[in-house]
Amino acid sequence: MCIIVNKNRGIELPKMETLENCFTYNSDGAGMMYNLDGNVYIEKGFMDFKEFYARLMELDEEIGLKERGLVMHFRITTSGGTNQGNCHPYPISRNVNDLKALRFTTDLGMAHNGIMSKYNPAPNSTLNDTQTFIKNYLTDVYESYKEFLTDERLLQAIEYEVGSKLSFLDSEGNITTVGKFQEFEGCWYSNDTYQDIYSSSYWNKWGWNTINKSAKELDILNEYDLTPISGKVLDLEEFCEVLDIVYIPADGTEIEVNGTKVVCDGNYCLDMGNN
Repeated sequence: MCIIVNKNRGIELPKMETLENCFTYNSDGAGMMYNLDGNVYIEKGFMDFKEFYARLMELDEEIGLKERGLVMHFRITTSGGTNQGNCHPYPISRNVNDLKALRFTTDLGMAHNGIMSKYNPAPNSTLNDTQTFIKNYLTDVYESYKEFLTDERLLQAIEYEVGSKLSFLDSEGNITTVGKFQEFEGCWYSNDTYQDIYSSSYWNKWGWNTINKSAKELDILNEYDLTPISGKVLDLEEFCEVLDIVYIPADGTEIEVNGTKVVCDGNYCLDMGNN
C-alpha cells in the first residue's frame, strides 16, 4: 500500500525515527521529490533506509530542505514488481523511461498511496498501477489543462477515478493532495504507518485480539486474531488503512509458515513484512 510524507515549505524535516518507521513498514523502496530553481527534482530507488536517509541529510546540507516543498514515498509492492524503477515519485509523462528513471527533472511530480484497481497492468507488464494511471490517464489531463491542480471539481473527479491518495509537487514547492492525510509534527502522512505499529495502542485501534500475545508475535494472523474486527463496517478510508497492515495473498502464492512452505488458498492473512 505504501505511505506518502508531505513536508511543506518552512517546516522542519520529520525525525529520523519517524522516517525509519515509514521505511520499516513500507520496505520495497523509497524516493523523494523537492523543488529547486524552478524545477521538481525526483530521486528514487533507495532500497536501504541508511542510503535514503544519508542522501536526505546530504540534500539538507546542500540546499536547505526546510525551505523546499518535499514529498517522500515509501513503497509496498502491489503490482509491477519490486525494483528501483517502480519506486515513487514519478513525473507526469507517458514515456516509460521517464517513469522508471531514478533521477529526473520535471515541472510536476506525483506520488501515490493505495491500489488503483482500474489501472492494474497486464500480467506481463513491467509497469505498476500508478505508472499505468499516469501514462494512460493523467498525462492526457495535464497536457489538456496545465492548471488542473487548481480545479477542485477536477481533483474530485481524479479522486473518484483512483479511489486512493495522491500528492503532487510543483516547481514552486506547492504540494497538492487528493484524499485524506493526517498531520503529525507539522508534516502530513497518507496513513499512520509512520508510527510504531507494534505498539499496543495502534493494534487496539483496529481491535486486534492481542491478549497474552505481543503484536510482534502475530506472525500469521488467524481467524481468532481478526474476530473483533470482522463485524465492523469500514468506510473506504478505514479499509485502506487496514490493508496497510495486512493483506491476503493470491491463491497459489507460496509462503513459509513456521519453517514449513505452504500454498495460499485464501485462508492466510499476512502482515506487510510477509510474515
